[in-house]
Amino acid sequence: MATALSGHNPGGRGPNQRKGRILGIIDAIQDAVGPPKQAAADRRTVEKTWKLMDKVVRLCQNPRLQLKNSPPYILDILPDTYQHLRLIQCKYEESQRLTQLSENDYFKVYIESLMKKSKRAIRLFKEGKERMYEEQSQDRRNLTKLSLIFSHILAEIKAIFPGGQFQGNTFRITKADAGEFWRRFFGEKTIVPWKVFRQCLHEVHHISSSLEAMALKSTIDLTCNDYISVFEFDIFTRLFQNRIEYSIYI
Repeated sequence: MATALSGHNPGGRGPNQRKGRILGIIDAIQDAVGPPKQAAADRRTVEKTWKLMDKVVRLCQNPRLQLKNSPPYILDILPDTYQHLRLIQCKYEESQRLTQLSENDYFKVYIESLMKKSKRAIRLFKEGKERMYEEQSQDRRNLTKLSLIFSHILAEIKAIFPGGQFQGNTFRITKADAGEFWRRFFGEKTIVPWKVFRQCLHEVHHISSSLEAMALKSTIDLTCNDYISVFEFDIFTRLFQNRIEYSIYI
């Protein structure tokens, strides 16, 4: 470094009624959980995140760690993440849209998550001490888990900001019925809180227990930030759609 749907219309339920019901559900959920509150991802915040990422890289470069150059390889992942974030920043600087970038809802969540994961990795070294150099230790396994999360974080930012330009609001979900579900509940949103996503999914696919909800979250929330992005939903539905039945009435 220096980054639905098989539809039918029971009881004559019209599209306007259905849309109003869905929007009412979302409003009620958001009222209950409160609006997400992320600070603007301004230049200072982004640069602070880069410094944390750089510290993680330097810690992982310690020869005693003897990291294997195989996926997920954190010494490639974090520099690639940095480079992509630099590309994004340069694109928005050139078009004088840095303020727009810093207020982008997805980008704010992304930077906050990246910062938290970097701090967690640094804390792992601080608390693990000599155990970090033992390949079979729990601390090393935790580092491997974090490396995998960082790899998902990198894949997501490249998908949402291809070529450094935001395209989250036009991201194409591969499965048509899954895409219809997302558009009906979330419109052009790129990312939604897990609690909102869970309640909306429950409308079309009954989630029977908290254990099922936890298992679902651990499968779909690849970046482990308590949000579900359109990218994560696309990955999930491509791999596991046979486990979810959508029945949104049109």
